[in-house]
This record gives sequence, structure tokens and C-alpha cells, in this order.
Amino acid sequence: MLDPEVEKLERYLPNQPVCTYRNGEVLEGVGLLEGFRLEISAIWPQ
Repeated sequence: MLDPEVEKLERYLPNQPVCTYRNGEVLEGVGLLEGFRLEISAIWPQ
């Protein structure tokens, strides 16, 4: 879930706590998306 007002991303996975990512952090894929990387700051317009 993306929240553009505070520039954060929340990742929800079954049976795991919610992971919150903010600018300066990197979301890394798990399972089927292993190897996927997304710099959170790349989501928001400059």
C-alpha cells in the first residue's frame, strides 16, 4: 500500500507483520519476486 502524503510504502505478507518502507530504504522481493529491488525514493516525483 502506498501513502503519497507521507511518502511511505507498506508491504503485507501472510502470517508476517507489516513492513513499512520510507525514502532512503529499499524494498527487496521475496519468494517468487526474489531479486527484485525498488528504491522507495524512486516512487515519488522529484
